[in-house]
Amino acid sequence: MKQKHIPIDTITCFVIFFCIGYALLHIPFLSIIPTNNANVYYDGVFALLNHHLNPFVLFEGYKPPMLFLFTALVFRFFSPSLIIGGIISAMSASLALWFTYRLGSVLFSKKAGVAATLMLGVLPLFLSHSLQFTDAIFVTPMLLAGMYYVYKNNKIGYVVSMTLAVLTRETSVFLPILLILFELIKKLQSEKKFIDIPFKKSIFLALPLVPFIIWMFINKKIFGWYLWPDNVNYFSLNLMMILNHIAGHIKVVLIDCGAILFLFWIVLFIFLGKKLRTTPEQRHATIVFLTFAIINFLLVTSGPYHPRYMFFIYPFLSMLAGGALYSIFKQKTATILIAGIIGLFCLFQTMLWILPLRYWGESDLSIIHMATLYSTSFQKIHSQFPNALIATIPRIYPFSDTSFGLAKNNSTYNTYLWNDAIPKEQELINVCKYARERSLSPIIFIHESEVGDPVDGIQNKLLIEKVSTYTKSTSYHLLYTLPCPTTK
Repeated sequence: MKQKHIPIDTITCFVIFFCIGYALLHIPFLSIIPTNNANVYYDGVFALLNHHLNPFVLFEGYKPPMLFLFTALVFRFFSPSLIIGGIISAMSASLALWFTYRLGSVLFSKKAGVAATLMLGVLPLFLSHSLQFTDAIFVTPMLLAGMYYVYKNNKIGYVVSMTLAVLTRETSVFLPILLILFELIKKLQSEKKFIDIPFKKSIFLALPLVPFIIWMFINKKIFGWYLWPDNVNYFSLNLMMILNHIAGHIKVVLIDCGAILFLFWIVLFIFLGKKLRTTPEQRHATIVFLTFAIINFLLVTSGPYHPRYMFFIYPFLSMLAGGALYSIFKQKTATILIAGIIGLFCLFQTMLWILPLRYWGESDLSIIHMATLYSTSFQKIHSQFPNALIATIPRIYPFSDTSFGLAKNNSTYNTYLWNDAIPKEQELINVCKYARERSLSPIIFIHESEVGDPVDGIQNKLLIEKVSTYTKSTSYHLLYTLPCPTTK
């Protein structure tokens, strides 16, 4: 009997291997020092872990519980480890690439999907955050999966994916809300009477919002507020703040993070829409994704801005750009243009590694440089002063934590996070008291070249060494021993 030949989808196989390879490339960086806001997320994980996995325990930067609860569960089954956090981030990045391909394939074509995946994979912002433990990378595959299941008409997949997304990051709620609004608008345009509108689909699209609303009301009952007050203050729409910051933030989004290479082709695709005979799904996706991007941009422009706040927007832009290029141009021309964008991103990545940076570790791979520099400084200090107390600004996770205190050489470091919000003389008294109570000496402060010197002006501090990863580096650490004031 002749066996039936099953055709092999070479494009899909290529994407699968690319996603797996992308995750495997993270292996050398799984235990990278947590920097920037990663410490806030690890604090949240430990808060839940130390309170019997209670998702309603308060911690700094309180957020929806999914990332913290999932990581705390894994920590409980195994043991707290930076490697686990690194694996979660790497797997999230790999899944984001996969669902970018799937979403691009269902809306445009497989070639557009694979192009979007490749462009996203080398985007400096994406590559950087795939190394960092934050909710930005964790929520991204959930949002992409939710939208993929919308266009595949997979109701269960949509509800599960989007529910996980809204229980990971608050701003995710705007995506189901937009879907509901556009569904109602579509029905209003097609029906004569509002009462004749079938609300079944809109109600179904709203299901992921139900657990989020329940979570908010539990917060109100326990804490007295629906959402973390600082987040509400930071991201409330403020017209004057938007007007003051919009120009600078547009520059960061378009130039620093590279969105202009996506948006140019998307805008051209919109203008040529009638000539290109776009499908209703393509038009719907373009409107929803761009509106979602604009809402998030306005929110973050109302407060302090970091590129990671809009991180989850870029896969959607990459997918629309890939689809736009293959819709506007012939296959060969589109492929050449996409190869050029990939080359520009690789060049941009190299330049960001070499040049002094404004968003260090936010939109580039300098997180590796930062972590390497801190590791070098800690090892140098420990080799000369095994009992030292190492003081740093709050850029890295405290090495004194019993779970995270071990470096590759199995040495435990005693660290202190310097509070630069109070006068340096008062903080010097605090750190000296902290050291005396633990019999630690000397006190060594690590000053980063990229930030201001919070110990500037302290008399009798002694520079013991300058640390850099290579000779001509513009990024370095100055190691100071701090004198303690005499006690009467």
